Amino acid sequence: MKKTFLASILAIACLGINAQVQCWNDSTGLIPLNDLGTGYYNGMQGGLYLSGTNIMPLSHKKKGNNYSKQFKPLDSLGNINYEEGEILMLAFGASIASNAINAFGDSLVTYDFEGVSNCVSIKSMCFSGKDLDYMIDTASDNYWDGVRNRMADRGDTYAQVQIAWLMQQSDGDSTDDFLTYFNSVSAKYVTLLQMMKDSFPNLKQIFISGMHYTGYMDPNHDRYPSFSNPHDYWGNLVIRDLIVRQISGDPALKYKGIAPAVPWLAWGPYFWADGVNPRQTDLLSWKCEQFRTDLTGGGFHLINEPESLGVEAHMLLNFFETNPVAKTWYLDGILWAGCPEDTTRKENENLPLPQKSLLVYPNPAHNDVLIKLPELIQGEFTVEILDEIGRTVTFDRYSNYNTVSIPMSINLTKGLYFISVISSTEKLITKFIVQ
Repeated sequence: MKKTFLASILAIACLGINAQVQCWNDSTGLIPLNDLGTGYYNGMQGGLYLSGTNIMPLSHKKKGNNYSKQFKPLDSLGNINYEEGEILMLAFGASIASNAINAFGDSLVTYDFEGVSNCVSIKSMCFSGKDLDYMIDTASDNYWDGVRNRMADRGDTYAQVQIAWLMQQSDGDSTDDFLTYFNSVSAKYVTLLQMMKDSFPNLKQIFISGMHYTGYMDPNHDRYPSFSNPHDYWGNLVIRDLIVRQISGDPALKYKGIAPAVPWLAWGPYFWADGVNPRQTDLLSWKCEQFRTDLTGGGFHLINEPESLGVEAHMLLNFFETNPVAKTWYLDGILWAGCPEDTTRKENENLPLPQKSLLVYPNPAHNDVLIKLPELIQGEFTVEILDEIGRTVTFDRYSNYNTVSIPMSINLTKGLYFISVISSTEKLITKFIVQ
């Protein structure tokens, strides 16, 4: 099976005119849901799951993992086929989602899909400018025609889709009234989730992510009324409520038994942080310089750099490798031993050259970490860990090494750190968190 990552690339025109990015609006005082805990916002409790916690309930996790263990590579007719089939995951959304999943795909290409099941194929089904309203528009088939045509071009069928990642926002809800927004967007999500279940007969899991921080957004951008803060924050509250409602047995979100209405739902990576204020949970923050200042980027599209889009790419990568449900089908292992090793995969010519950067696993870290390099490193090099203000914490020198992975034991207090690897030819650096 060919394990490719095909993605629609957002064409960025060099406009020569900057947007009116609001860099002064670098925090709002809103508390990220994973920090809010048992606290409330407008009557809505925090936490990503029930009772103010960020932990998926055990029963819901078991149900999701049951699906993960039952996945099999499917051919174009939906039949189990280890030689020609695939476990197909599609990413859905507009340009924000497209940029994130493309950056994630670049990381997979850089590291040659190391550790990923040979059965799994992850592909983008994101369309720039196509928001939640566009996806559920029953008066027009334009969106789903596009899905159908793109899948046909790739040789995929609806029957092969078993998993989805969704990241969307509604352009039709510009109201400043929270409950009006909440109720309208919730209803649209339910409609979309039911449409997706009807369209893809074998779709069993959907992981949902909300928007990152949009406080820097250009007020002249045509989507400012519906995408600007606090709509970014509200959209994440809608997602939390949908997942909680499913776990609590809402019939509109039924996923098990006879005639399920929607697939099993869970959070994907949670990207929202209050501007420059680091989240207590993992120290994630968003600075103005991480966002594009051209008219299209509008202060809410991330720059295609490791410290910007690379953050979301690493969050996606870390999520699929560590989430107790997703990692079962994502990582290579005994369940997928029947899938032949792919020796024919070629980098898609439409993908940009991957950024050279380090990856640290796990991230957040505790005691032991594994540093993954983008390419083989030979000879002498140094590994340095610095704290968030640039002070050297540890320094090690390696010689006669020939590897792409460096295991390390760390004994660090909680906080944000930077790790750099310096050889005679290059210097690579990334950040990681110790919890």
